[in-house]
Amino acid sequence: MNISGIVKGEPKGMFRIGYPGPKHQNIKKLGDWTTSKGNYHTWLEDPETSKIYDPTPMNSNPFDNHMDYHVSKIDKSKKFYKEFPPNISSYHEKHIKDRILNEVIIPNSKLGRTFSHILDENYDKYQKRACYFNCLVFKSKNPHLKIVFGAMGYWCMDEYKGYVCLRWGC
Repeated sequence: MNISGIVKGEPKGMFRIGYPGPKHQNIKKLGDWTTSKGNYHTWLEDPETSKIYDPTPMNSNPFDNHMDYHVSKIDKSKKFYKEFPPNISSYHEKHIKDRILNEVIIPNSKLGRTFSHILDENYDKYQKRACYFNCLVFKSKNPHLKIVFGAMGYWCMDEYKGYVCLRWGC
């Protein structure tokens, strides 16, 4: 589950993946993070080694949902992960914890099912677009890992080299 292909560095700028492409978008600077609900990604990090683990399956074609390869020119082999500052992370963490409490824990407790049972039941059954839940499932068997909220995307090629095309967190 260790993620390969992570290329660290500070980008010249960032833009949201998809159409319209960077020529039609405002290029964001590192630190221009959003508090739009659901616009984040979570992964796990080993505090001792800084290794990143990302149990959430990405679409095999990152350009689906009107994502345009010819505009964004991303290099799928070069991934970018950047942790949000604490105030942005805590905003997203509170929102998702409330959702899990109301949509998963409370309804299942009425059926006599514990949250730890749900996590065990879902181990190795990671779902697209459920990054925080996937991290909770993976962390249940790897408690030393830390859940991280932030942006995830891909480094660009060609005329956008040095820029990051964000899939989440923009």
